[in-house]
Amino acid sequence: MRRLGNPARAAWKGHERPGAIDRQRLLTADASRYADEGWWYGEAPTLQLGPPSWAWLVEAFASTRLQRADPRLAAVTTPVLMLVAEADALVDPRAAIAVASRLPDAAVIRFGRESAHEILRETDTVRGRALAAIDSFLDERAPPR
Repeated sequence: MRRLGNPARAAWKGHERPGAIDRQRLLTADASRYADEGWWYGEAPTLQLGPPSWAWLVEAFASTRLQRADPRLAAVTTPVLMLVAEADALVDPRAAIAVASRLPDAAVIRFGRESAHEILRETDTVRGRALAAIDSFLDERAPPR
């Protein structure tokens, strides 16, 4: 598709995922946190990016392929915390978990059906669990000041 016409053209019409009927459910179960998006777009219209271009998609897939096969993942010494929504319908959570398994110091916190793509914009229960995991991870791993 990149070679057919202008590679900078939008890959599809609309938002993050073609054919997504309910964008809010794709991103979060919390209607009020989803609604704040409209306010932010009103305050800073440049935040609304729209769909990716075909060129962006080609580069994203190429980068993902390279990252998955990169032997340097096993040498990353920085502690990594990954919050993964296993019911994410926007990205493949299995790919994130696979990458985490190759990192020597990765902690993975999994969220089930209670969470869509944007974990920190979820209901208070989900968001609270995520923030507690972040706090705990930083308390355990960050050097004291």
